[in-house]
Amino acid sequence: MKHFFTFLFILLGLCASTSVLAYDFEVDGLLYLKVWGSDTEVEVTCDYRNPYTMSVINIPSSVVYEGKTYKVTEINRINEGDDNDYIKEIIIPESVTLIKGAAFSKCTALTSIVIPDNVTEAHGRIFEVVAA
Repeated sequence: MKHFFTFLFILLGLCASTSVLAYDFEVDGLLYLKVWGSDTEVEVTCDYRNPYTMSVINIPSSVVYEGKTYKVTEINRINEGDDNDYIKEIIIPESVTLIKGAAFSKCTALTSIVIPDNVTEAHGRIFEVVAA
């Protein structure tokens, strides 16, 4: 039993010291996560611990990281957690085809966004708690 508690204590210590990132890389202030099953596509995402503070988010159609070019095809979440009263405009490129649920949730200052025709799938509540 003593060994079990020692193991459990060590395991908890390792978990507490390990930082789990919700993104793979950052370029020009935006966070990206590689799309599951693709070596060439990424989605824009956020980190709830460090929200975006820019007034305009201009999502590029592609991004270069460590010499490799990735096509931006999805938007995960632009904001997560508390209300974000910084983001006023989001510019989405034609390369985006999927907007995931609650993508613009709690972007309370958002006044301008154009969703391109290439977006063929948008999951529920993408504008939950957004300024009128």
